[in-house]
Amino acid sequence: MKVVIITVVILIIFFAGTMYINQLVEQNVKEMIAVIKDLDKAIESRNWEEANEYIGKLDDSWSHGKKIWPLFMEHAEVDSIDALTIKIKRFIDIEEREMALGEIVSLEEMLNHIIHKQSLKLSNIL
Repeated sequence: MKVVIITVVILIIFFAGTMYINQLVEQNVKEMIAVIKDLDKAIESRNWEEANEYIGKLDDSWSHGKKIWPLFMEHAEVDSIDALTIKIKRFIDIEEREMALGEIVSLEEMLNHIIHKQSLKLSNIL
């Protein structure tokens, strides 16, 4: 009987932890996507000073997520997000509108993919 109780407790802790981590990731991703949308508008209007402010906010938000995500996510995805944010920063620095907008779309799609991939759904488990 003790084995059954211990197993159930471990499963409850596991699923509760998974749901908590998914909640943290989803919150962080939504925060980043909101900043990306503002960044996109700033670049569209060629407002480079505002774009630099938003890329700073995006970098701050990503720095927070980057500490937690590698613990339970593929490192290739984390590295891809790093690479995309670096490219976006550089394109903003040189005021390359089209390239920056293209990388922003890629980053937003990657973040949306992460939300769907990390969610606790039967299709993701099987």
